[in-house]
Parts: sequence; C-alpha cells; structure tokens
Amino acid sequence: MSILQARVSPTILSDSSIASTQFTKSTTPQVSLGKRHEDLDETTASTTPHGRLDDIIQMEPTIPKAISSDYAPSEQRQGLEQILGDRLPHNRNVYIQGLHPTTDDKLLEKFALRFGSIESIKVYTDRITGACLGCGFAKFYEVRSAEECIRAFYRMGYKVGFACESFNSRHQAKGDPTSTTLYIFNLPRQLTEAELAGFFPGYTCVSCNILRDSRGDCRGDGFVSFDSREVSDEVIREFHGTLVGPGQRRISVRYAETPAQRELRRITAQRRQTRVTEYKQERAPSYFVD
Repeated sequence: MSILQARVSPTILSDSSIASTQFTKSTTPQVSLGKRHEDLDETTASTTPHGRLDDIIQMEPTIPKAISSDYAPSEQRQGLEQILGDRLPHNRNVYIQGLHPTTDDKLLEKFALRFGSIESIKVYTDRITGACLGCGFAKFYEVRSAEECIRAFYRMGYKVGFACESFNSRHQAKGDPTSTTLYIFNLPRQLTEAELAGFFPGYTCVSCNILRDSRGDCRGDGFVSFDSREVSDEVIREFHGTLVGPGQRRISVRYAETPAQRELRRITAQRRQTRVTEYKQERAPSYFVD
C-alpha cells in the first residue's frame, strides 16, 4: 500500500485504555504532516487481536525487529499494560527506540501511517553520517492510533510508549480541581492555628493544621482550607510571597498536593537520584588494571 493510499484511507484500529510512559518529550521541531483534525474520537474499545496485529506489522514496508542497545536493552522494557496504563489525557505522541540506522522520517512515516493519520514525524539522525540514532517520535491525530502503534512496535521488541510531558504538566494533571486546601510554607517556628488563620485577614478559614516536630514546635509548614475554590484562588493571588510574623518571613502559598502528586514527586526524585548515582559510578576512576 502506498503512502498516498494510506493518507486517503488510513487504517483505524480499535481503542484500548488511555496510557503514558516516562519518556521525555522532544523539543526538536518535528515534520508537520497536516492540519489537525477536529472532534477526535478518544473512546476506548477492545484491543487488536495478535493475528491482525501481525498482519499489520508485515505490511510493506515490514516493521523489522528492534535493534537492542546498551542504553535500553530489551530486557529492561516495561510491560505493555504498564506502558498503556498511565498517560496524560489527549497524549497522542509516541516515542520509539530501537530503530535501525537506515530509518529516516519517510520510512518511519510509512510504518506509522498503517495505524492511522499522523500529525508529525521525527527521526533523530547523526549530523555527520545521517544515520538514525535509534529513536524517533510519531504523533497521531487519534489516541487509539497511537495505542495500536505502541502495541505493534512493542511486539517487535522496541522500547516504545507515550512521550511524556514535562513534570509540571504531569503534576498538574494529577491534581484535584475541586480542592480548597492550601499548603503554606516558611511559617514561623512558634505559631498557633489561630495565628495562622490570622495571616489571611478578610477570609474565613474552614480549617487550619500546623505540622509540628517531636517537641511540638511548628516545622515551618501547614495547611489551611477555605469554603470554595474561588476563595482559595484569591488567597493564593493575594498572599503568596507576603511577609508574616515577627521575623517577617516570606510565605509560600499553593494548593496542597494530592496523594498522586506526592507519589509522582517521590518517583521523580528517586529516578533523578538513580541517574546521578549511575553517572558518578561511570565517571569514578578505576584503580584496577586488566
């Protein structure tokens, strides 16, 4: 099937659950392939049977098995359901690692078009040789097309998943838009709940909670709730960065994190520390001679 035929009548496959991975989204400009579609269908349905998926993989040009690398060996891949189990809404950008050195934008486009209409394609290449560096992105107009692309490339051994948005985007997506509880940081050490409520004149606090250490002193942070989201928004705008207390401390005022946001922050910090540790180990001098 030619590219032109695929563009006119793209193969639209069945949906599956909304998903995401931890890959970093590229900031490199991608090849634009068309005007954005309106009213995209992102409903979910049953997954494509393996036999049907194999037929799609074998379409010309056939998607080859992935090339493994020291950076991302196949045995370190996440499980498919894990990859498809946690993504930001409306994310349709797929990250693919394990591409052959001869892969370019046009070839990856041919691979991707069999799953549906594509918005952009980007293959990373060596500036001198022009050879593919092993990874690229395919952004689809529909989530279900992106999901089937992930299933197919995963089946062929690629490290593949939804390209991740920034930490701030993921953090915001896991927030509670109905929450009225604010987190207050950099509070004076000697502070009562009544004094904390008094830091916000003109507003009635529904509840106040100061976090304390083993001696009963304020740790420097606490929580304050108001009766509506609108009021909480006003308090943030008016009091974030203001000076309070005898020591004129500049307080930070923001929405309290949800459990999901706290877990995201914990995992992100853990991964960052792991990367730092691995980097130090790689650069550590060796005192042994083979």
